[in-house]
Amino acid sequence: MDQPLLGSVLIAGYLLIVASGVVWYFRGTLKGRRAWIAFDRSQKRLGVVYLIGFVLWFAAASAARPWAGAIGLEGHLALGIAPSFFAGVTVTAFITFQWRRRPILAVASGAALMVLIEVVQLWLPKYVFDPLDALAGVSGAALVALFLCRSDTIAEKHIAGEGGYGH
Repeated sequence: MDQPLLGSVLIAGYLLIVASGVVWYFRGTLKGRRAWIAFDRSQKRLGVVYLIGFVLWFAAASAARPWAGAIGLEGHLALGIAPSFFAGVTVTAFITFQWRRRPILAVASGAALMVLIEVVQLWLPKYVFDPLDALAGVSGAALVALFLCRSDTIAEKHIAGEGGYGH
């Protein structure tokens, strides 16, 4: 196995270990279970979205590219913008989870951060500013905002007794 593919296999293994460790902490330790129980439903969902987004972001940025190159898909548009999209999802989910921001503030914060990260690349050596990456990051942030709005609507219906969670 050549060097880039071996590196991507190691990164995939690392991601599996990280994700498994997080799940084990919240399900397998007393302190983690107490923290998980203390979260409300939307926080639990955001935590899952954050973990999945982080794994997909890291995998798209470092593990998927060598594999795609090995099968002749290097330079494909979807592979180029996927890390920015998943970064937008992850950053916005983290902002909302950690700071308990409302969906509009979360998407504005996540989108602004993703655009700022892309603009900073104008002055970084070996990095290239790409407006499609900025758009993908904003799209990822917007996806989380839609998820949050949908979760809030379902929670409000549940509280009002109009259906929602299992009614």
